[in-house]
Amino acid sequence: MAVSGLYGTETVDAVSKSSTTSSVGVVSETVKVTATDATDYDSWLAHLAVVVPLSSKLAIQGVAWTGANLDAYQAGIGQGVNTTAKTEIGAKGGYLQLTANATEKLTLGAGYGLDDPDDGDLGKGARTLNSRVYGNAVYALTPNASVGVEVSQIETEYKEQASADAQRVAFSGTLRF
Repeated sequence: MAVSGLYGTETVDAVSKSSTTSSVGVVSETVKVTATDATDYDSWLAHLAVVVPLSSKLAIQGVAWTGANLDAYQAGIGQGVNTTAKTEIGAKGGYLQLTANATEKLTLGAGYGLDDPDDGDLGKGARTLNSRVYGNAVYALTPNASVGVEVSQIETEYKEQASADAQRVAFSGTLRF
């Protein structure tokens, strides 16, 4: 079991970005502050992670979290501050996964996860819920190298708009050193 958290503040200034390409193809980007915001927005997180072995080959693990202004930590579905309302966007979420060591080299997993911003903090058209069901397999090539594949069904809901679905297949390679 692990418990963690964070606290910080952020100022959100409006910026404009422009890029130029040199004659040899080098792209340079310039960022200019166009309006300053005197408000500091709190960023905080409370996080709990648990792994429970069910047998020598089977475990259930999960994470639960809650906080505000978490876009920099890949939570809140990428939404941290509502600059119109001048407020932090609260969010909560987590996942639950069943993991099975099918063989000495093959591990299988299946789970469900969600990221749920506080709808009251969001404007029209904002993302209100991301949920995902997934299954994965990781095969150990050596004790220090593995490859994997994951298949996901993802649904994103929006405030006052239709939801969107996506199917994703991701491949991975891991080298431990």
